[in-house]
Amino acid sequence: MDKKVDPAVGAGAASLQPQTSVQSDLQYVSIQMDGSTYGGWYRVLPDGRMELLALANMHCERRSEDSPVEQAQGMLTDFIRGVRRKSDTRNTLGALLYADPSKTRVSEQEWMELIQSVAAGNASALYELYERAHRVVFTLLVRLSHNSKVAEALTVDVFHGIWKRAGSYDAATGSVLGWIMNQTRSRAIDSWGQDWGQRAMARDQEAQRHWPAEVLNPPPLWDRLAERLALRNATEPKAMPKHWAEPAWEDVAPGITCKLLATDAERARVSMLVRLAPGTDYPAHTHAGVEELHLLQGELHIDTNKLLAGDYNRAEPGSADKRVWSETGCMCVLMTSTRDALG
Repeated sequence: MDKKVDPAVGAGAASLQPQTSVQSDLQYVSIQMDGSTYGGWYRVLPDGRMELLALANMHCERRSEDSPVEQAQGMLTDFIRGVRRKSDTRNTLGALLYADPSKTRVSEQEWMELIQSVAAGNASALYELYERAHRVVFTLLVRLSHNSKVAEALTVDVFHGIWKRAGSYDAATGSVLGWIMNQTRSRAIDSWGQDWGQRAMARDQEAQRHWPAEVLNPPPLWDRLAERLALRNATEPKAMPKHWAEPAWEDVAPGITCKLLATDAERARVSMLVRLAPGTDYPAHTHAGVEELHLLQGELHIDTNKLLAGDYNRAEPGSADKRVWSETGCMCVLMTSTRDALG
């Protein structure tokens, strides 16, 4: 085995020159992938299997290649690719969020079934959707208006709009919670018209520095909403079914806690509340999909941009945030891809 072989084992493969070791039963092979060279010693065992000594021992049955050199190169290629896949998986947001596979997650499918039921005129589905989302809706509206009474009225308006426009929701454009939060922001802007810019500039800085442990709780608003929509037998919340148990906060990294509100495994998407403790950095990351962020509390720096409570940030697929941090501590609603590459 002293001739060159040019096996076809995939993009980036190079010609091989087997080398004989001091032990006559070992041969050396190498491959090139993406500009890097990987190599290892191999031998054919008496039973016909291959043994490859490269980073770790590998054994397998004979492959379909014509020669032991080709077989060894194929094994080495498979091994390196497998190591890369595992490394890529560990360095994603999903790997960080779902490190504990024993925990039960809220499926995005539940949210989609609710919005579809609302579109069909199901008042119970509207109530359950209200239970899931009204607190983050109200909190965002408080940050935008700095007036709890105005925020209460607008919260009722938002869910009134959801009742009327649920049929327009398209899962391809984002999660249900993301759609609701965007409806919330649009309703606030529409209600203030030309005054929107002045309201945005006059935000209370002291309120933004305050960092609550939870989102805000509005007074009971369901009866006002049910009355406006003339929902029969729906004016009393106790008469409506309630299946929502809000997830608990989870520590996912030093100074970072998350509440996973919906997981869309099919589209590799997550909707969650994220809190950063004062002085905490969020990992640098590259966006695998659209990222939408509504800041509910505190201040957040994304590279050269500074967000204040009530602000919105959208990032497109392929873009990267090199540094994300908060001096004051902050809390946000975040919709993003679980395939975001960290680091």
